[in-house]
Amino acid sequence: MSQDSKKVLVAIGFSDQSLSALNEAAVFAKTIGAEIILLTVIEENSFVSRIFGSDIKEDVIRARVEKMLTELAEAKESEFGIKMTTMVSKGVVYEEIGRVSDLLKPELVVIGTNGRPTNFRSKLIGSNAYKVVTNVRPPVITTRGVKPFSGIDTIVFPLVLDRKSKEKVGPAVHYARLFGAKIKTVAVPKNDEEKAKLIPHVNQVSEFFTKAGIENTSEILEKGKKVAPSFLSYTEEVKGDIILIMEEGQEAGGLQIFTSDVQAIISNSEVPVMCITPSYTAYESQFSNF
Repeated sequence: MSQDSKKVLVAIGFSDQSLSALNEAAVFAKTIGAEIILLTVIEENSFVSRIFGSDIKEDVIRARVEKMLTELAEAKESEFGIKMTTMVSKGVVYEEIGRVSDLLKPELVVIGTNGRPTNFRSKLIGSNAYKVVTNVRPPVITTRGVKPFSGIDTIVFPLVLDRKSKEKVGPAVHYARLFGAKIKTVAVPKNDEEKAKLIPHVNQVSEFFTKAGIENTSEILEKGKKVAPSFLSYTEEVKGDIILIMEEGQEAGGLQIFTSDVQAIISNSEVPVMCITPSYTAYESQFSNF
């Protein structure tokens, strides 16, 4: 595995969602010319450990996981024509994905998610998918594997009034160029005051995309609507292939995407969601350079 080659890191737990994530990751890997790293984390009481039963010794479980992962890599390498490497680690899933991500510095991290948590405690602590989003530096693609994915024609770009929002403009242009996709910018104001503030912001981003040579449209939805359901409904209406979001946090005033909104979008979106962490600034300077 070359440290200089492009990589896409895929978390594999052998669930249907993680296998769908691998298939979607292959589309991105082919497009950006990257190899795929398959990572399985053996965690106590995880889906992987439950496959083999609690009475099986750790070294036996690891050997079996390594065998399954190698067989999967060989099959998918043949199917997609993409180099695949396997890794097995033990620990907390999101922490291990973060550690490996820091080590390998992939272009993308791709993870399957089961959707909405089924109990109150899970809602409080968040899913592994959401924790990965907030614990790694590269963009993270989460997917439920609901719809077939073969590429990107339309990127849905939710816009908020936060100084950090520009950090996802560069990735939007980057992937729109790679896939020859168009971008649809959308915003949901709470009231007339926020709508008035959004208009020049929307125009600026639209002009930026146009100057970058990206086909794009923009729309400000009806004020007062709930953020996550509005973005998801809009994505379905325009036949979006991926949603590009960022957890904006609560340090800036005005319209933002809060943690609960990000979790709701990840848990309920029928298309892949690309999440950009605010600290990931590799594209930030491109906002003024395109």
